[in-house]
Amino acid sequence: SSYRQHFLDLVALGTVADSAPLVDENRVFVTMGLPLIVETRKKGLQMLVNSMRRPISTSTISYQIGPRINAVGRVDDAAQALELLTTNEPVRAGELVSLLERLNNTRREYQDRVQAESIQYIEQNRLLEDRVLMVVGRNWPTGVVGIVAGRLAEEFGRPAFVVSCEGEEARGSARSAGSFSVVEALKTCSDCLKDYGGHSQAAGFDAHVDKLSEIRTRLNTYADSVLTDDDLVPTIEIDLELEPGEIGAELLADVAALAPFGTGNAEPLWLCRNLKLLDSQRFRSANGNSHLRLKLSTGDSDSVEAIWWKKGELSEDIGLWASVDAVFTLESNVGYGAEYRLRLQDVRPADCRQLAENAA
Repeated sequence: SSYRQHFLDLVALGTVADSAPLVDENRVFVTMGLPLIVETRKKGLQMLVNSMRRPISTSTISYQIGPRINAVGRVDDAAQALELLTTNEPVRAGELVSLLERLNNTRREYQDRVQAESIQYIEQNRLLEDRVLMVVGRNWPTGVVGIVAGRLAEEFGRPAFVVSCEGEEARGSARSAGSFSVVEALKTCSDCLKDYGGHSQAAGFDAHVDKLSEIRTRLNTYADSVLTDDDLVPTIEIDLELEPGEIGAELLADVAALAPFGTGNAEPLWLCRNLKLLDSQRFRSANGNSHLRLKLSTGDSDSVEAIWWKKGELSEDIGLWASVDAVFTLESNVGYGAEYRLRLQDVRPADCRQLAENAA
């Protein structure tokens, strides 16, 4: 009882924020710990949770709370995050919550800059001809290169290695795509590395800048031996196809019974075809990112809101479509004008399959 009261909120927070698999005992810890996060007596965590102004779930921890705590170590002194979780002083707790928000905004700025420069590097050096992306920059903040590597791997559908150089020293972070093991790839370069470590999906390494060209060659040689062209085609695995009329509160309740969601227990991913597009709007969040909001018809007089994060630039193109095929997860939207909404993963014009068949 004492353990649950004093520590299980932190166990649940750390399990989700560190992307630990939500299976076996981890699932129990998170299921029991989530309500305790909401009820926590830890002043810093309490104020951080209250600042979210939304229901606390594994998604809130993964995309809101966790990044704010992690941002401190990425761009400043991680001891301040520890202080937030241990202080009993309300004034100090409030100061630290404000600090986390500022540092997280700084982290976003660093991340956006490094990501933009990485994409420019990829285009200038024609790296999409390689099976492995290895981008190199000078004096990039090392706290964000892992995040950027993950974004590049997701966007381009291939393993990504992002390297920051300072003087003659290079520090890199790698993220996988699919079943490719980045740590096995680094083993083929071990004599060129000062140090490396990680696992199949994520790794880090240190090297001398003079070795980077050889490292890139060996990484791609290894990738050529284990990857095919088909492996580099981004795919989405759908759990189930729905009819438009099946989207609703009853489905949301059925999905909620499968929670908590996270690594090892992903939210169901649905496909629904031929949803009539009623409206398409671009909007910006407080951090400046551009997003897409669609209004889709699910029946004669029914409609649902759909959000596609960081895809606002597609608004004009998608706005010309009459109907769409959508891949999405279903999420609660209580408190924001509707009971549920779609969180989009991908969208295409509903007639694209017919167009492809006609072209063939």
